[in-house]
Amino acid sequence: MDGFNISIELIQWMKDNLDGNLLELGSGEGTKELVKCFDNVYSVEDQEAYQNLYHSNYLNVPIKKYVGYHWYNREILKEKLKGIEYNAILVDGPTGSVQRQGFIKNIDLFNIKHTIPIIIDDMHRVHEQKMFNALCEMFPYRRVKHIKCKDKQASILL
Repeated sequence: MDGFNISIELIQWMKDNLDGNLLELGSGEGTKELVKCFDNVYSVEDQEAYQNLYHSNYLNVPIKKYVGYHWYNREILKEKLKGIEYNAILVDGPTGSVQRQGFIKNIDLFNIKHTIPIIIDDMHRVHEQKMFNALCEMFPYRRVKHIKCKDKQASILL
């Protein structure tokens, strides 16, 4: 896998430490490996080229412009998440050009229980670091795990 995909180290950690259903924001080559690790993977995806490649649980959600940011269309995402149960969230989308801070601004859409791990990929980027720091402030009682590989890092709020 290259620098645009989740790292092999992160996939291995997820395989060793998580089970059940995964909600991933953004999908790509790494999704092909994730479907081997989880009962179900639900992929929120705005790009048609990545939809329905590796499983049948893709949630097609276009990007919408909000005041100060672009992110998945909140109304459509809220509707598509109804009835979906997941044990972990991987934030690896939308693409870096759109930015991912919308996750924090729309965190109320997600069923974030005290025990659901939140995984932020691409922690070598400033915006992802800020987002993870904001999550740590929102959930100060949760543990943090960092997964490093040769050219990037992921961080997990446990």
